[in-house]
Amino acid sequence: MVARQAQALHERGLDVAVWGISTPEPGAIVETEAPVRSLGLPKTTLIPQTTHRLAREIAAYAPDVLHLHSYTTHVHGIRAARRVGVKRILVSFHDFRLGRRRAAVCRRLKGYVSRVIVLNETMRRLYQRACDYATEQMLVLPNAVDTERFAPAPRDQALAKQLGIGPDDFVIGCVGGLNRNKAHRFLLRALGAVVERLPQARLVLVGEGRDRRSLEQLARRLHRDDRVIFAGRQREVPRWLSLFDVFVQPSLIESDPLAVHEAMAMGLPIVATNRGGLPELLAEGEAGLLVPPGRPRALADAILHLAADPSHARALGANARRRAVERYSLRDYEQRLWELYQSVLAE
Repeated sequence: MVARQAQALHERGLDVAVWGISTPEPGAIVETEAPVRSLGLPKTTLIPQTTHRLAREIAAYAPDVLHLHSYTTHVHGIRAARRVGVKRILVSFHDFRLGRRRAAVCRRLKGYVSRVIVLNETMRRLYQRACDYATEQMLVLPNAVDTERFAPAPRDQALAKQLGIGPDDFVIGCVGGLNRNKAHRFLLRALGAVVERLPQARLVLVGEGRDRRSLEQLARRLHRDDRVIFAGRQREVPRWLSLFDVFVQPSLIESDPLAVHEAMAMGLPIVATNRGGLPELLAEGEAGLLVPPGRPRALADAILHLAADPSHARALGANARRRAVERYSLRDYEQRLWELYQSVLAE
């Protein structure tokens, strides 16, 4: 999303540069014409080296607006901006990790922030209550999706054949990093109950991460490794989404996951957990089924329900697609982002 923001502003004539304190990772694909640099620095707030280096970068570039993403970056960025005299500061928060210490730091720094951008109303209430931001400082700007690139499409038969997916297979899919919060382990356990009643079920996991090996081991222990495809990191995500009969987001908590936006735009029926921003994103269940996190049985029941009731599955997918187009299109997002920058630059 940061790359999309940079590209949208670049196309409208602004001079934009992107710094990553510790990201993007080497070899990562960042699709923007704006220059992107990784500083390769520790991200913890306790290391002054990061603030010093960031201050030098900001001073050399002399921006009119500094847009900071995430809690740690906002701490280093505000410290650095104060040293070099940058006054217009935007802060985007992307998650619900806001304990007492973080909230106290945000309260101390709130006077230096022009706008605070969050992903949904649930986050707005949390941050405004905990950090005491003024109402006029807060802006809800959800993530967005390219609804032309991600659009309903028939199953990619060439890819299905390559993977050994047959015409009668029921494909359960998930896209996202293989890490603990994404909770793929519960989806793997749910697969066992699904296969007992739906032998043609297959699970496709698109993504890479530190938990891949343990997940592969779990699949073998559950004797379901022949039903699971670990696809790794993929660039042509729409091709993979076209394989899925149902998209599952089993995370313990999510803010506003891009993968779910993309599945919605593809018109897929979705099963997701009822924590964080997912209920709001899926219209409290109108655009997808919501289940408690960490409950394999609940995941399995929701998947089996959609397999047994194709008309309900199609209705949920249609609602999801319509919601993606009406509320989360990339075009509307870029316009709102432009208006935000214009208002801040005019101050």
